[in-house]
Amino acid sequence: MLNKTDGNEIVNSYYYQIASVDGRNYGGQPEIGRPIFTQFTIDLYEPIVCFDNQSFMVSLSSMQFPYSFYTTNSTNNAIPCFTTNITTGLSSAPAVLILPDGNYTANTLITELTTQFDNTFSLDPTAPATLNMTYNATTNKFQFLVNQANTSATFTWTSNPTTNQATIQLGFTSPQNNGPLAPDMVCTNTPLPLGPFIDRSNASINVQPIITNIYLRTDLATDVSAVSNRTSDDCRVVDILQKIPANCPPNGWIQFYYQQMGKPTWVKKKSIQSIRFRITDKENNLIDTNYVQFTFTLKIDVVRRPAFLMPDFERRIDANPMLAGAGVNPSSSVGPLWQRYFDTSIYQDLVKDRGVKEGYHNWMMRKVQEQLPPQQSEINKRNKEQESGNTPSQLKSENK
Repeated sequence: MLNKTDGNEIVNSYYYQIASVDGRNYGGQPEIGRPIFTQFTIDLYEPIVCFDNQSFMVSLSSMQFPYSFYTTNSTNNAIPCFTTNITTGLSSAPAVLILPDGNYTANTLITELTTQFDNTFSLDPTAPATLNMTYNATTNKFQFLVNQANTSATFTWTSNPTTNQATIQLGFTSPQNNGPLAPDMVCTNTPLPLGPFIDRSNASINVQPIITNIYLRTDLATDVSAVSNRTSDDCRVVDILQKIPANCPPNGWIQFYYQQMGKPTWVKKKSIQSIRFRITDKENNLIDTNYVQFTFTLKIDVVRRPAFLMPDFERRIDANPMLAGAGVNPSSSVGPLWQRYFDTSIYQDLVKDRGVKEGYHNWMMRKVQEQLPPQQSEINKRNKEQESGNTPSQLKSENK
């Protein structure tokens, strides 16, 4: 007896224990020896196939993923800035402070940022400055000041943007976090609550894990997923197979099991041999596990196409889905239903042993009889009566 899931009959199930180390075509920068293991392709020794009256359903059965990635990395670690001598109006050469990859708290981020700022500008010949940065736990915002009078510091979010600004961590809105573009942060040695200077975060900082969920993406899901149209440059197929909560502390292992929230995804392909995977954050950026490998289990079910039960318990099909499954558009096809039935490969699937009961064929044969022209039906009736010797004339002669 066939297994069932969500009302669908499973003909066969395949479980693949996939290790990232066995993949090929890694993402990242493999040409310089820095592959990122979270984008790769797996090749099966031989393809798995299903017939026209069947479909694939794919789901994530389990996953063990390392929380070895950092909340601050190459996607959000750049701070473009310069200092200005207010008296002379001259500014230092612009610089970009790069936060080292890692997991920061508010206080450790202050320590790292002030150290880099001071090392860059404290001895500047034009506008020397050191940074005085504080954290307000009540408002969850940073305050920025410099320690020198007649000197200002500017973080150029707007006038000199970078592609990986640390705006979210420092509490400044930006297009990257779906907020308006914050004006440049400009601070002096005196707090200025109003005016052209913005010397504090205008949004809550986010130094806690920015990657709260990881997303398993695969080309098997692209046929049935939605399309993102947030911007013209970001229009892409959302090929997400499963969202997995990062529900463990850094340096632990994220565990996922199908019973948590896994649901299968329909696949339109009829043959599967190579499967492409990507593990990303919510912004579709590859997650860098820092060379730590991982494993997961992929489940692929071969499912019989939805069928309907007749009152006499004969299993039959709805002809339109069947025709569509064979690549025929019923609305544009010419001829009666039974003719279209014989003209497609569906007929062969029904009469051969392909997991479809012969009751389908019997049901279709009755439909053929129902749709025969009336006069042809009458001829068949007369022929049958003559063969049995029960014509009306014979009945009258016998009565005499």
